[in-house]
Amino acid sequence: MKWFVLLTLLVLGLSLITIVPVEATDTTITAKPPSIIPTIEANNATGISPTTAVLHGNVVDTGGEDITTIGFDWGFASGNYTYSWNTTGIYGAGAFEHGISSLPLHTQVFWRAFAINGVGQGNSTELSLWTLDLPLAPTDFTITQVGYSSFNISWTMGIAANTTMVRVSETGYPESATSGILVYSGSGTWVVVDGLDPNMTTYYYCAWSHNDFGYSLDYAEAILGNPLGIPQVLFAVGLCGYALWKKGWIRILLAICLILWAAFAMPYDIKIAAPLLSVGIVLLTMATLKLSKGGEG
Repeated sequence: MKWFVLLTLLVLGLSLITIVPVEATDTTITAKPPSIIPTIEANNATGISPTTAVLHGNVVDTGGEDITTIGFDWGFASGNYTYSWNTTGIYGAGAFEHGISSLPLHTQVFWRAFAINGVGQGNSTELSLWTLDLPLAPTDFTITQVGYSSFNISWTMGIAANTTMVRVSETGYPESATSGILVYSGSGTWVVVDGLDPNMTTYYYCAWSHNDFGYSLDYAEAILGNPLGIPQVLFAVGLCGYALWKKGWIRILLAICLILWAAFAMPYDIKIAAPLLSVGIVLLTMATLKLSKGGEG
């Protein structure tokens, strides 16, 4: 009887237990793809001069790891890179650049970009550029008075230049390396010129660089004296007085000439040009009104 009671209680206890089903969980583990070397591309060089250029690279894909080094290789034969530059850090995808210098004139330079991650080095395809042969124009071209009629002309030699040539004209900037009057030609960086009168004459100076390949395509320029000049100012004042005396259409034509001259002179000497421009406008207005009323002015 005792065992029967115990068995009954055990059966009743088991019947009260709720069995909760356990849902199956996904235990699939996705494996990380293996890292590879970076994918790099090179873009066309810019800023090419006789001796310098700027190289451009781009990390397209890091290969699954941080980039630790980026750089460029270059040389003067395809596949043979004599020179190299790199910088280290932590880099992702994106563009990078570097300027190279001390290149020979008129020379083909072969180059590539590269990047390094934990797996190895990725290189771009090889590109090439040609350095320029002609020198660049002089810079810092200035004129400084050192005496009553003496002036010092100075400059900085253009890149890749062997010599500098300075020419002058009194009618406008020399248009080429053979026009105007030769002032200087040599390897120096200054020259003193005498006997100038900038109060009465305007001097237009240009400077070209030169090397074994020829003259620079561009040039430096500087001006000495007031482009208006005393003769021009006296002419304009005389024109103004003559216009006040004349009448009718002649006054209109003279007033128009005065306005045009003043407009030209404004960038050079506004103190002189502005009053004469005002006089010209007033004369033109008065003459036009009188003619419109049938008067002779």
